[in-house]
Amino acid sequence: MATTPDELGRRVLAALNKGRARAIRRAQERAGALAGLVLDLAHSDVLAGRPARGRAGRIARKLGGVSERHVKRILDGFSSVSDSSCFNPNNFPHEDAK
Repeated sequence: MATTPDELGRRVLAALNKGRARAIRRAQERAGALAGLVLDLAHSDVLAGRPARGRAGRIARKLGGVSERHVKRILDGFSSVSDSSCFNPNNFPHEDAK
């Protein structure tokens, strides 16, 4: 049973598309996990009373292996959130409130 060049081409393209889709899905999962971690560290930074200036650098140093610029891009994606109640330290339960 010999395959025609057209069939072979379709199978190769299907395999490449499957691998590409898998790689995209993995990259999105990693990016989502990193964004969540950056957001958690940003919340901690706000709660600690640190200024907004230099926040990306502090977070990048805590993460290690992630550039400050990349962290800044992630934080900029949440910039509309940064002015909202999400980043207001008064909206978080305090340790002494237990």
